[in-house]
Amino acid sequence: MQFPDSIALIPASVAEIGAEIGKSTASDLLATLPEILRRSRLGEFMTDAEVTRETGLSKRQLRHLRSERRLPYVKQGQTIRYRTSEVFAFMDAGHVPARPPTP
Repeated sequence: MQFPDSIALIPASVAEIGAEIGKSTASDLLATLPEILRRSRLGEFMTDAEVTRETGLSKRQLRHLRSERRLPYVKQGQTIRYRTSEVFAFMDAGHVPARPPTP
């Protein structure tokens, strides 16, 4: 039986299939690994002291960001906590890429 040229066939060997699966799994893992490590080390929520230690922001800067509603937070009574993923998403949003070197 002959197949038309337009039909895409599965890679011939199991090794090729495994390599393709490994590529997608490795790239997915590399994309999520930093967040997994942060959560395991810091937990889901951080205090003011933990945010200042991890980001370099001062307590005054945190208070300013809260008052302008630029950095999300959770408040229970007088206790203020920041969701770890939101803090790092806020920091990543301000990333400015480097310029390519001038010749």
